[in-house]
Amino acid sequence: MFLMLLCLAFNYSPSDSCQALISIHRIPERAILFARLAARDGGGSSVELGRLLELSGDFRGAESVYSIAAGSAADDEMRRWLNTRSMGCRTLDTLLILSVRLSNPWDSEVTDIDVSVPLPVSHPPYQSLRYTAGMFRPEGPHLKATVDRIPPRTEIVLPIVLELRQEPVSFRPLPETLRGSGGSITIRGMADLMNAISLPRDPSVPGPCLPAALALAEKVREAGLELSVTGGVVRVTEDSLQFHAWNILADPPIPMDVTLFQQDSLGGIGHCPSDIIPLWDLEAAGGNEVSVYYSSSQPAIDVSMEAALGDPELLNNVLDIYTLPLLRRNYP
Repeated sequence: MFLMLLCLAFNYSPSDSCQALISIHRIPERAILFARLAARDGGGSSVELGRLLELSGDFRGAESVYSIAAGSAADDEMRRWLNTRSMGCRTLDTLLILSVRLSNPWDSEVTDIDVSVPLPVSHPPYQSLRYTAGMFRPEGPHLKATVDRIPPRTEIVLPIVLELRQEPVSFRPLPETLRGSGGSITIRGMADLMNAISLPRDPSVPGPCLPAALALAEKVREAGLELSVTGGVVRVTEDSLQFHAWNILADPPIPMDVTLFQQDSLGGIGHCPSDIIPLWDLEAAGGNEVSVYYSSSQPAIDVSMEAALGDPELLNNVLDIYTLPLLRRNYP
């Protein structure tokens, strides 16, 4: 209380004081106090308070701040962003439905197709995943399916239904030094490596997240540590999921996202809200979410994957739908 009265009595900037205390390693309680003082002015300071609460692990407090800010947001884009951040602070308990789409746009059929997807695995202590239904069978580190034939001008959908429960988590305060079986690196050294990775700025180049994650894993391997190249989805809006790749240290399981780190150094390391959903080891799958094998003498088919969240209360209906032999859609 004395600190609050002192700040109000003199020409002093709580926002500047807050920023001076924040580091990648930790967000002190005093920084949160200064952020609360700055948030009294409303506007962007409220959003900044929400981010600091979230990054420090106070997800309930952050959700409350985001929700209040969304109610008075000046435009729809900011309101959508605040609502998404608010959702990222809540426990996620739902179905995740992955749909592999194989499209044959040609006038001849394609036969004997083998499809492989990395096996989704849980990421304890904050996430559990369970493969519930679909047209795939687990085989080692993969889910595999076989398609006998795709008729001409036909699209086939192969579903993967996962039961997902995830808590938002922040790993702050981060250890000063990250250690592995063969070496160690400081948090500052890790930050320097992440900043040194060049990201393509050409919008025509496919997403830079996977090359960046592979590059970081290689650089850290030289220091004697192992980082997994993790693939998953991020929640862009309430109804939109986007595939993404980042890294996770083994123990403790600290996430590191090069592409996010270069935009947001606090959120890019040691932070995993529930709108960032890790699914599988991409490095073991050659960097591919979907791999398709069939005779090269046949016409080339189009392959894609989509992700959507489902209502767990509709589980039985979903299982009825996704245990059909195949879902087909004929081209007009």
